[in-house]
Amino acid sequence: MMVQPHTNGQNRMVQTGIRLRYRKKGGFICMATLILMTGLILTNVQADNRKMLEFAMSLFKENNFRSCRIECLRTLSENPLDKQVQFYLALSERRIGIDSTESFISLCSDKEVSYQIKDMACYELSRAYIDKKKYFPAFEVLKQLFIDTKLPSLFIRSSCSLSHLFDHEIKLTTNNPELYCQVDSCFSLWSDQIIEETSLNSQHNKKSVLWSGLPAQWVILLYQTQIGPAIGQRCSLLPSCSRYAQQALKKYGIWGIGFIGDRMIREPDVVAQKLKPEIIDGRVKYHDPLNEHDFINNYK
Repeated sequence: MMVQPHTNGQNRMVQTGIRLRYRKKGGFICMATLILMTGLILTNVQADNRKMLEFAMSLFKENNFRSCRIECLRTLSENPLDKQVQFYLALSERRIGIDSTESFISLCSDKEVSYQIKDMACYELSRAYIDKKKYFPAFEVLKQLFIDTKLPSLFIRSSCSLSHLFDHEIKLTTNNPELYCQVDSCFSLWSDQIIEETSLNSQHNKKSVLWSGLPAQWVILLYQTQIGPAIGQRCSLLPSCSRYAQQALKKYGIWGIGFIGDRMIREPDVVAQKLKPEIIDGRVKYHDPLNEHDFINNYK
């Protein structure tokens, strides 16, 4: 059977089809190349941003806060949505005295921020409030952080910060008795460094004075962890006498012994006067915080 040769029109159609197929293949290759190059560029940009962030973090660790701020601003000019860089920018600004409260508020309320950055921003926000002596807003932030945080270091710092606020503001203890008991149970987690870091007052006593009270603090810690649970809670005051003694020794070192003796002498009279009562775990207790009898600071 003879095969009929193609006509000129048919030949042109075949040639056009071949050219179209080559054009499509060429278009696919160009598109794939473009996507690959874009991916490589983005990868390089992300790598550069990570290096810039790591450099900014190293500057922060070296306490070179001004250079850290400059590096963060440079990084944000290329990637303004990087939440971690935003956090370090706010952190470095706070360290050099620039008000970064709004930046921390923004990070705390941003749903796209990781829980680690959010929790750290909330802690720094509370410290910013404390620096401004806005203790009640700081309390609300720390309260939520204490309840929600998954980071052990921030759990410890938030509980210690709350303890300072409870000691400073009696209304907070009165309005939050259950939280007060929870915070008070965390005292064994607080090192001297954390107590100093979370203090409401930026001025602290000399380390030699603080260290001089350590032996007495160890005795109190032994009582609170070993003896106290065995004999039950017997103190009728808030904070308890052992907790009061611990606060006095950590704040004033060996000079805190005078506050302890004063508390033991006053306890029967405070209970008899029945001022500032509070029912905790079915028992009536009476508020007698250290700051109300801080004759050293009151004298100043």
